[in-house]
Amino acid sequence: CLGSPGHVAARQVRNVGWVPADGAWTSGRLGVVGGQVVLTCPPMDLRCYEGPGLRFDAWLFNDCGAGPPDDTLKVVLSNGVDTALLLALSESNSAWQAFEDIHLAGVLSFTDNMQVLFETSDLASSGHLVEAGVDAFRVEDSQITASEDIPASAVQLDAAPVPFRETVTVSFKLPVSAGDDLRLRLTNSLGQVVLDRALEQPEGQLTLSPNIPTGWYALGLYHRGALLKKRAILKSR
Repeated sequence: CLGSPGHVAARQVRNVGWVPADGAWTSGRLGVVGGQVVLTCPPMDLRCYEGPGLRFDAWLFNDCGAGPPDDTLKVVLSNGVDTALLLALSESNSAWQAFEDIHLAGVLSFTDNMQVLFETSDLASSGHLVEAGVDAFRVEDSQITASEDIPASAVQLDAAPVPFRETVTVSFKLPVSAGDDLRLRLTNSLGQVVLDRALEQPEGQLTLSPNIPTGWYALGLYHRGALLKKRAILKSR
């Protein structure tokens, strides 16, 4: 029952990763046993960010106990006063997974004390082996390119529910004329376009049922080829 995929992720920022470990990189010394481990990033001031996105690589191995595995790796956002759950990984996978552009705007009020917490624990009742790791952690302002006549602040783009299973409803609004080369695109973590749809009206809602694998995707609103706004959405099982 060794779930470790390796010391660091392939796209590491520096030659360092974080795991709950006791000495050597071997089974039994990487796991969480009968308790909780919380990894907290240093405080960040996001008050001047327009659309910060969270990126990181992670893995979770949860197996070898009595009954179905029931432990998780949770990703939590804090502003020093309130907290919000961003993501809960429960599927065991002995490989690094890349999580791209998790949109933070609108989740909590931004302060100068923003932190991301990674929490995992071992439930004493099950006795499962729990191993987890985090690497390539970054928070960056989203790449939003407004056109000459349309400021990004005037564009609205929302999606719900997130995460979604089968369908997701997209709401959009921007100050342009109908049929003025508007497009909605969905891209995967490799930057490949998996959905491209023309929009006839500058405001409205539409329901999408994309036939895509589970994972994170970037939903982008385009005007004359320029990206005006994007949101990260997650398709779950």
